Amino acid sequence: MESLIINQLQQQLEALKKFEHLNAPSKFSYFGYLGEFFLGAIILGLLFLSNGMANITIAGIPHFVEWILLVISVVLISHAVYLIFRYHSDKRVRKILEKILSDASKQSESSKH
Repeated sequence: MESLIINQLQQQLEALKKFEHLNAPSKFSYFGYLGEFFLGAIILGLLFLSNGMANITIAGIPHFVEWILLVISVVLISHAVYLIFRYHSDKRVRKILEKILSDASKQSESSKH
């Protein structure tokens, strides 16, 4: 394998490790992602189940609060889904990259001898 490709693969592997380190400071971070998802889902569910805050109207503020809660819940859900998918896909990609790089280093060592 060319050294340029090996260098690019190593850079990609380091980028994955850096992202993992920044977003997963502990082994319980996955549960945090799930908690964030469920919190957003609960807020969204309560908004839909309450049929809005139509009973409380003070100069249109409740509708504004509904929109803020809707945006917050959608952001929480989308952020959690992104991190969960990224968590699983990065684990797989990291294993693949490490395997490719180890095979490439074995090939280069065997070709030197």
